[in-house]
Amino acid sequence: MDLYLFNPETDLALATHGANYTASEKIRQMAHDLAVLPLWYAPEESAILVPDEESADFITKTTTQLGKTFFPVRKKNLPNWEIKKVQPWGWNKAVRNQLLRMGISSDVLPSDAQLDEWRKQSSRTMVADMLSHFRDEPYCCGSGANLYTLEDCERYAKAIETGVVFKSPWSSSGKGLSWCRDGFSDRHRNWCQRVLKEQGVVTAQSIKQRVHDFAMEFHCDEERQWSFVGYSLFQTNEQGAYLGNMLLTDEEIEHLLSAYVPIQQLRRVREIFLQALASFDFQGYMGIDMMICAEPNGAYSTHPCVEMNWRMNMGVVSHLLRERFIHPGVKATFHVENYPHREAFESQFLPHLTQYPCRWYGMRLENGILPLTPITAQTLSVAYISAV
Repeated sequence: MDLYLFNPETDLALATHGANYTASEKIRQMAHDLAVLPLWYAPEESAILVPDEESADFITKTTTQLGKTFFPVRKKNLPNWEIKKVQPWGWNKAVRNQLLRMGISSDVLPSDAQLDEWRKQSSRTMVADMLSHFRDEPYCCGSGANLYTLEDCERYAKAIETGVVFKSPWSSSGKGLSWCRDGFSDRHRNWCQRVLKEQGVVTAQSIKQRVHDFAMEFHCDEERQWSFVGYSLFQTNEQGAYLGNMLLTDEEIEHLLSAYVPIQQLRRVREIFLQALASFDFQGYMGIDMMICAEPNGAYSTHPCVEMNWRMNMGVVSHLLRERFIHPGVKATFHVENYPHREAFESQFLPHLTQYPCRWYGMRLENGILPLTPITAQTLSVAYISAV
């Protein structure tokens, strides 16, 4: 069977590109607390790697309630299972090394050469190339560049009147960004200098006036056939960090976005990506973050490539949650929240569970707050659906 595991540190591991990367304590805590997240997006009959019995019990209890079959697997028991394929949140050399140490055969793992290629594709330097496909497309905006010297960074910042966001090639979602809105200051100079020294290049994009964040989700199968999975509509804060997803159908998202740009143009963007992605060697899910932007003349446009996530992502999770577990017509949102300490978790999150108990219609959520991950005496991170 296939083995699924949640490794949210994957983007940071790509930055180091080492086989022995160790995540921070905060990220390790998040990985532990959300280890069962694949339960909500993996196909039935899959195995899910869990860190403890509490996580295993959560899977057993939840699948019994939902009438589904999944298999929680502890690391110590992994050699007893016949694993045909491994599906991590994202691939990197560190997770491959961990799986080898757990007893997984190298025959079912990607090679170092494949990992090198996938890492290259995961770099934000790919965004500028993708944006070139949309240079002459109507209703499309956004520009990007890859900068290799400090002088290039300063020159680019001065050339873009609306401001620039500098990005490191590899970092976790919403991180590794430096917003340059009012001139290239010493702070931006020092930031760019550090990234150039560590990663060799700084990527940059023009700042646009964001109206909506959304994404198009894609999948590449074992025969290298790409398909469009669906849309996701999400929210970020002013720094670009992920806040959560609206659990809407594709039709609802298209209807919302069509108030700004024609549906035909959105579908044209989708087709351009399907053609462009066909040249890449990859397997699994990937998502492309986009924006609806307001232009100075009062018109609206689509920024077709803000980020490219060559891995499973919260947009795909949200799309599948909507399809599988939400009653039609119910307005719901998906959230992942991380709390700094236990007192904050207990005072800010736990009261909602009593205030908004779940109500089901068959096997689909109709109302309430549904935790998607276990809540224990040590929990600091939680994924949940809110339908209130």
